[in-house]
Amino acid sequence: MQGVGSTLVAAGAQWLRLARVDHLLTYAEPDESDLVAFLRRCGFEVVTTYRRAWVQTGDVLSNVS
Repeated sequence: MQGVGSTLVAAGAQWLRLARVDHLLTYAEPDESDLVAFLRRCGFEVVTTYRRAWVQTGDVLSNVS
């Protein structure tokens, strides 16, 4: 039995196949181990890793008017 997330990924994959898309990228932070595990179960592979030299602080939208 699939969960909601797996079902949504499978439905999205069907649509992408219809559009002849054969590659899909996604991003995860290093500390998001649950997300990485889920993506691997869905068939995603780690292509590369990169550690950013900056960290976002505060709310990005608070200064937008």
